[in-house]
Amino acid sequence: MFINTFICRSLPKSNARLIAKISKRLRYFAAKILFKKCGRNVNIERGANFGGGSKLEIGDNSGIGVNCEVPYNN
Repeated sequence: MFINTFICRSLPKSNARLIAKISKRLRYFAAKILFKKCGRNVNIERGANFGGGSKLEIGDNSGIGVNCEVPYNN
C-alpha cells in the first residue's frame, strides 16, 4: 500500500516520453505485487487510488484512469 500511496500515485501520466514510460512500468509492477490478480498490458494512471488492492482483479488490456477512485473494503 505504501508503494501506491506515496510513490506511484505521484509519478507522471503515461505518454510518449521516456520518464512517463518508466512511470507506467513502475505502476504496473506495483499493481502486480498489490493486486490479487493483474493481467498483461495493464495501464494504471497517475493518481489512481485503489487502497491496498489485495482483493482487486484486473484482466489483460485493462486500465485504471487518472485520479480514479476504486472502492475497496479492508
